Amino acid sequence: ASARFLSNALTNGITLKALNLVGSCREITNAGWQELFESLRSSNSIKELNLAGNRRVTANEWQIICSILSSPNSALEKLDVSGDGINDEVASLLMHALANNNRLKELSLCRNHAVTPTGWVAFSSVLQNPNSALEKLDLSWNDGINDEAIHSFATSLADNSALKEILIDNNFGHAGIIADRWAAFLPTLCNDSSIASTYGSNHTLQEIMYACLEASSGVPEDVSSLLRLNHENSSSQAVRLKIIKTHFREGFVTQPFLGMEQNIMPHALAWMGTAYGADETNGHRLYDFLRRTTMWSSENSESS
Repeated sequence: ASARFLSNALTNGITLKALNLVGSCREITNAGWQELFESLRSSNSIKELNLAGNRRVTANEWQIICSILSSPNSALEKLDVSGDGINDEVASLLMHALANNNRLKELSLCRNHAVTPTGWVAFSSVLQNPNSALEKLDLSWNDGINDEAIHSFATSLADNSALKEILIDNNFGHAGIIADRWAAFLPTLCNDSSIASTYGSNHTLQEIMYACLEASSGVPEDVSSLLRLNHENSSSQAVRLKIIKTHFREGFVTQPFLGMEQNIMPHALAWMGTAYGADETNGHRLYDFLRRTTMWSSENSESS
């Protein structure tokens, strides 16, 4: 009866901004779920949908939910499907639905123990969507997220410029992330292989685990310092600070510029000037740097 009432309300154009159906599986039949989700598909007003704790939602009904997410008319910004018995098949449906979604900002998938490591690895590609608006992803309390899945999520985050929080605490048999697994996030947050690679790193992610910005959280300092840097600065400021810290510890040196892409070099020079100030000493440093760069360029020209 409650499902029919909601369906009629949505079909008749009633505007709802949020719909909380936590643990409603005992009250809503499979036919009721299908009718309700079909009504949701025609609604473009609901921004928050909480379906947590509904393990009786079937694959057919998940397909309807995913069609809502994949629709360009979807208004959903927050979706909670925690503890819904999601398996690899449903995770794959969600992955494809979110591949081009540009509205959803928060997604909670915690406590879905039926998703295997293979399923999580496949799902991690969601973070590669260049148009994604997803800012918070809760994957906590999922035993299927193992080393391979962690590395896959970290790698997928490398080019992501939207996500601010990924919550994966208390996974791995409820033991949390151990130190060597944190290492997967270092090249994502600051790839130090070249200035261009640092420039292309992730400067948006601010939180891994709950309260990861706190010293007592157990996050290694090299990871937490980069998260704090992202948290406390704009993306443009974060990339500048990372490049200076990683590649110009000794001031104006030529080596980091070798092979640098031309579109990045002006920014790097400007950042160096900002970092080291404009006093007389640093003016001499900049002059020496430019002189050495000119000499290096001349030598390369002669040798070629």
